[in-house]
Amino acid sequence: MQEITRIEPESLRNSLSLPRIRPDLRPVVPLALYVIAYAVIDLVVEKSGLLSILGDHSITAGLNLGLLLSHSLWYAPVVLLATIADGLWFHPLAFPVPLAIVYCLTISLIQIAAAMMLRQLIPGHRVTLKRGWDYARFAVMGAFTSLALAITASMHHVLADAIQWHLLSLEFQLHLIRFSTGIFCITPALVIHVGPWLETLLFGIKTEKQSQIKRTQPFGISRYSAVFAASFACLAALALYLVLGFGVTERLYVFLLLSLPLIWVAVWRGLEGLSAALPLFMVSSLAVMQYRGQTAALMESFLALLVTGSLYVSMIAIGVTQNRVTQWQM
Repeated sequence: MQEITRIEPESLRNSLSLPRIRPDLRPVVPLALYVIAYAVIDLVVEKSGLLSILGDHSITAGLNLGLLLSHSLWYAPVVLLATIADGLWFHPLAFPVPLAIVYCLTISLIQIAAAMMLRQLIPGHRVTLKRGWDYARFAVMGAFTSLALAITASMHHVLADAIQWHLLSLEFQLHLIRFSTGIFCITPALVIHVGPWLETLLFGIKTEKQSQIKRTQPFGISRYSAVFAASFACLAALALYLVLGFGVTERLYVFLLLSLPLIWVAVWRGLEGLSAALPLFMVSSLAVMQYRGQTAALMESFLALLVTGSLYVSMIAIGVTQNRVTQWQM
């Protein structure tokens, strides 16, 4: 009897021949891409001389929110560690080490809390930002997040013995512009394009909404796409030429000129095209202004008007996207 019981498990194990369970390494891919993107952004901002314009932790704030909204809140410890490593080693803060750690923890927790609240407010298993109310919630939460991050970044003036209110107000405005640029120019592109692309590539997840948007607004390489991209480039070049070449300094005219190429994209491509065109327009414009040796004040004003224009044009883009989806469904 003992020999039989000893033999049976071995025979069952051999007959079943169960495959060995291997760990799923696909969730590591977004993590690796995030680390590479974070390092590239830090390196490009530093080497291009735009660190004094864009500041540290500002553009990467949009990257952090994009990762947490596109994939999962399980990546929050990665965001926390990347921010601390950036503040202590890559771009050391001019604070004592304990205060620098507290600063990095604070801005990381603000971004994580914003991502958690957006995931609670926006229905569905993932954030898409392709519906009007979803983007409105993102815009409101992004504004409050930028405000909280700007207050945190300016807090060292409050800790000083004598508070210089004019310097505090000036630095708060600069940080507000920088964090708003990172959140409103980088996060929508990651959530709308990069997140669904990675989910489809890694897990084969493709929702009905994505297929509808893809069929209503194709992004394949065609003659029409090439002509449209060339028209956007011409409008952007014209706007920059009028602002920099002719010296248009009236903010209302600059706002209208910067909004012109974005409106063109919003009317023809909706929110999907606008989310891709906005970071391209920002990067190319800053590169041209840096090459021409423009002042920091002009570049900061340009970023503020660009963020304001993107929020204004996004209302048009949302209407175009929803209208085309509704027509396809009908």
